[in-house]
Amino acid sequence: VFIQHPFIFNSSESLELLCNLLKQRVLELAPILIRTIEACAPLIITLNQNNMMILLNSELSSYLTLHPPIAKRALYCICALNSNNKDELLQKMIDDTQYDQFDSDQFITNLVLLGHMIQISPIVLGDIGKRILTNISKYIVDKQQTNDNENNMTTSFFHGNFTLLPDEPHADPEIGADARVKRELVKAMTRAVLGLRENSSGLFNIVYKLIKKCIENDQDFTGEMSESEIIYIRLCGLSCLLKLICNSYFYTRMKPDDFLIIINLLR
Repeated sequence: VFIQHPFIFNSSESLELLCNLLKQRVLELAPILIRTIEACAPLIITLNQNNMMILLNSELSSYLTLHPPIAKRALYCICALNSNNKDELLQKMIDDTQYDQFDSDQFITNLVLLGHMIQISPIVLGDIGKRILTNISKYIVDKQQTNDNENNMTTSFFHGNFTLLPDEPHADPEIGADARVKRELVKAMTRAVLGLRENSSGLFNIVYKLIKKCIENDQDFTGEMSESEIIYIRLCGLSCLLKLICNSYFYTRMKPDDFLIIINLLR
């Protein structure tokens, strides 16, 4: 109802209500609440309530540390509320984030947000985003074998033990944290490549290999996964491959076998 009738929030009292609701940090309510604020962003901006905007941005920023679905929604909401200077805000977010802390429980959320930020502002964030993702990819590739060989796409990173954030909802108890990390990694890098387009040289090859490993159930990649997790990862690979094929720029770089893979998986 709120999204269909955003004029409901066309007042300072309504903005205060939104801020108070955000402060409650009710995770079940957060996605639709943040989506509502995003939809009402144009009206909120026209109210020109600087103090309230500062409060909204502050509260939304605190949601960036939560699990990926909520953090992603908060990111897009912040961009909607700050449409005139979102590039500068995203640049600062990247500058203030340490992407080399692979064992941090914030790593996967930071990685997901990075993929979205590059897709939102590929021109401004393209170079730094590509550099960060390239460094992460070096960690993905086995440190003992760094030549460009598809068989060497293995890593101590993928053999690590990961944990979900405390607020992470266990929608499917059969899917462990490690499988979720691998899924979000492939998705984040795919988003970045889609945003970078012609500036994605080098990174595309890495993402493409990871996608193929997801789909083909590469034992080095999925060796310790359960049957449910393997299905989970294969669907991720299929989704990312479809995104690349549906993109006019990357369509020409796809191989004929990729289309056969999709047909076979859909069967």
